[in-house]
Amino acid sequence: MDRQQFATSGLDAFAELAARAGADTTWEALTSLEREDSLEFLLQQLVQLEPAERVCELQALESKQDELGAGFYGMLPQQVDDALPVPSDATHLFETALVLAKARQRSLEAAISAFATYEFEFLNQSLPTQAPDPVPSDWSLEVDVSSFGALMDALEHPNLSAEDALSVARKPAFAQMLKHRRELGYVPEPLIDENGLAWCIQRAASNDPVDAIWRWLHPHNFFDLADVGTNAAAYRRLLDVLGGVDSVLADLILSRMAKYVPGDIVFHDRLRFAVGWAINGWATNESGGINLEHFKDNVERLLDTLTHETFHRLQLTLCPASPDGAPGEFETITHYPLADAKQEALYRALSYVALEGSATFVGKGQVQDAWRDDITPALDLLERVLSETDTEAVDGLLSEGLKSNGPFYGFGALLSDAIVQAQGAEALGRSLQLGGPTFVLKGLAHADVTTSDLLGAEIRDLVSRFEQLQNA
Repeated sequence: MDRQQFATSGLDAFAELAARAGADTTWEALTSLEREDSLEFLLQQLVQLEPAERVCELQALESKQDELGAGFYGMLPQQVDDALPVPSDATHLFETALVLAKARQRSLEAAISAFATYEFEFLNQSLPTQAPDPVPSDWSLEVDVSSFGALMDALEHPNLSAEDALSVARKPAFAQMLKHRRELGYVPEPLIDENGLAWCIQRAASNDPVDAIWRWLHPHNFFDLADVGTNAAAYRRLLDVLGGVDSVLADLILSRMAKYVPGDIVFHDRLRFAVGWAINGWATNESGGINLEHFKDNVERLLDTLTHETFHRLQLTLCPASPDGAPGEFETITHYPLADAKQEALYRALSYVALEGSATFVGKGQVQDAWRDDITPALDLLERVLSETDTEAVDGLLSEGLKSNGPFYGFGALLSDAIVQAQGAEALGRSLQLGGPTFVLKGLAHADVTTSDLLGAEIRDLVSRFEQLQNA
């Protein structure tokens, strides 16, 4: 087998090679698993491995990805096992390809099941051409696509240096994405840092056949950068739409939010775009943003999440700050100095319900049936937070309420809807101005009686005392 010749061969040439090697059955299995263009790409990369034993580097690559915090934490199956054949001749070439094709199929099926909201393909959807409602004249939102643009530029350089990759990893959107991931509290070690992200960027740009096969194996490889590199042209077009001079994205987001906020509120902010495995949106004390690969051009989900994260940034202006906290920080609006640790934990929990719930409601704009499933688990978590004495256990309970859009989201969104239905849209923002605990009580007061009765008397008594402290 002339490897150099087959490095640029089309699928017909590989089919002939399979027939000559007596690999008809393997070839039939391969063509049933992979599209023609995908199979051709894989085979072209395999024949470029020199020596052929380099295919075993895929196992080391998977281990390195896990070590850097860019792996799948056991949520998806292992991609490469020890039984990987070496494509040393024509027969083994197709055997290796079949093993990898099966691994790819298994991984994709698992990913589609585990990440129901991840868009694996572009949908060719378009943004609305104008906002449905007016935006306050003293509001603005800068849509900053520069960090993602720098990433796209970097991926065009196969010999990208470690220094240049690190420079991209340090761009504002990626720095804030990493900060958010680090501060969530429930992402297990190892946590990816800027050096790990730079390694992923380098590998995503590389034209080495081992790196190319790894990108082909799964779009989530290299911290989702396999997806971005593979669909580079589509991402370029999407960036032009989102951040171009004619973009109305900022108005689309702000117009969704404005009706829920008192008219005397002024809001100026920035929105950024990054990449990040398993987490689709983020808001830090510095900016809000999304990991664009999760959405691609799914306009409904894109606008819902962008509005959700931008509303989180507005909450820093709306919500009362702890007297012992720094202004403009999420830690400050979820904390209040109270008599004991149990009360402070409850205050945090109720604040998370208010913050995540209101952002979820504003992002969606209407009640979702699935939110009702969050009522009982959310109330149960609140009771358990109050009764728990161990600090680490409390943190675990709070994480349970928040992790992967946990029950605090839907429960708080239903409370938000109850407030809006009873007192009008602007009442949502005014309720947030009273603090998380009061927000929850107001929502329950306007919700159905059955739900209201589920909140224990001790919690209601504490919330009343929280109100007295804040109004003193």
